[in-house]
Amino acid sequence: NHWSIYLQTGPKESVRLNMDPSTVLGAPAPNHGYRGRLTAEPRRYAITRNQERTVTIPANPGHSVGQFMDVIIIDGNHLYDFTTRGRGCTGWI
Repeated sequence: NHWSIYLQTGPKESVRLNMDPSTVLGAPAPNHGYRGRLTAEPRRYAITRNQERTVTIPANPGHSVGQFMDVIIIDGNHLYDFTTRGRGCTGWI
């Protein structure tokens, strides 16, 4: 399975935050593969139907997708390395 974050931005719209392996090699450490690539993609639905499980966390009004991305970057989670087998999408969340 693959983990993503959906930020609901309206009644029928959201932004998907996703981490996939890039083509850039990650840290020179055992089992480190490719550096993750964080993307933000607008969607025309509030909640995906393609999920194993949904966790809903109510947000305080007035926060932007950009502010959420800033927290991910400040905490260094955008510098995530996948394993050499391309696994690990849960580790950045």
